Amino acid sequence: MAVERIDDLKELVWERMGYRKHFAGREAMGDLVEVAVQEWPTAEMPHIASGTAAEIYRMDQLAASIKRHITLTHGHDKRFGFIWTIVLSALISEMIRLLLAWWWNSQTNRDRMTKWQERWKNG
Repeated sequence: MAVERIDDLKELVWERMGYRKHFAGREAMGDLVEVAVQEWPTAEMPHIASGTAAEIYRMDQLAASIKRHITLTHGHDKRFGFIWTIVLSALISEMIRLLLAWWWNSQTNRDRMTKWQERWKNG
């Protein structure tokens, strides 16, 4: 699947996510992808080798940032409480794994991510 727009990236992630995506739904997964794009460490990642401890550490930081952002903007799910926290963590981890593979797949993907971030920063 060609990814030209953020909506294409959302669709790619949705298609490749496991069954857990249904706990959150398509809209919430799209929100997670948008936050991940906004928070993605585009400046740092080219200096971090794929599969290293440094990459794992940086992706853990990204996961924590995404979780904080989503919790602040969407709040806690009161119906499921602690279970939702576990599901959210699993969704974020799986999504980051997919985005990381997409990121490393080509320079074009890395350029797109940087371009999308610049658009958000510049309005």
